Amino acid sequence: MLSGLFGLLLLTTLAACDTAEERANKHFQSAMELLESGDQERAIVEFRNVFQLNAQHREARTEFARLQLERGDIRGAFGQYLRLVEQYPNDFDALKALSELSMQTGSWDQLERHLPAALALAPEDTVLKSLRIMLDYRDAVENKNSLAAAQAVIAANELQAQDPDNIYLRQLRIDDLVKKSDFSGALAELDIALSANPKNEQMQSLKLSLVAQLGVPVEIESQLVD
Repeated sequence: MLSGLFGLLLLTTLAACDTAEERANKHFQSAMELLESGDQERAIVEFRNVFQLNAQHREARTEFARLQLERGDIRGAFGQYLRLVEQYPNDFDALKALSELSMQTGSWDQLERHLPAALALAPEDTVLKSLRIMLDYRDAVENKNSLAAAQAVIAANELQAQDPDNIYLRQLRIDDLVKKSDFSGALAELDIALSANPKNEQMQSLKLSLVAQLGVPVEIESQLVD
């Protein structure tokens, strides 16, 4: 009698689990449909419903992280990708996204934490290789190791030939030119970078500083307007 009752309870529990998972999947499908129709706000509500039922729903977590990134919520996206990596340590896309977000936000400790794991999965990925060079360059500058800094610049130039649009490598080149007081060269590199990222406030501010250094009144006025 007791064994029969235990079996019934077990079946009931398993059925409840299956039902929760099915409901989570329904919310996920609804979220994706809402995203397709452009209704991001309601899609966010549906994603949160998914996580209440199944906190380890990998697809939902991935799509939600992408949505947060698309909406410009860097902190929110970072948190979602971090959760993904905690649950799925070999999720390459999440590790790469975390590495890039760490670079973009200046979270060097997080970059040092996640970049090696990402590179272990894709050692030839040019974006990840550029982030490694950026880390090496930063360490060299902080330690006042001019030889290591020069080697990082050479590595950046070589990799830029393979990946001309790589923004991280271009940022490194700009920083190196500024340190050498080659403001015209840095400005030329910065204009290329801004053509791809015109809304980057940090680079716009740097451009203002550079045109001020060069002392071109018309350029200063134009940059202030920008």
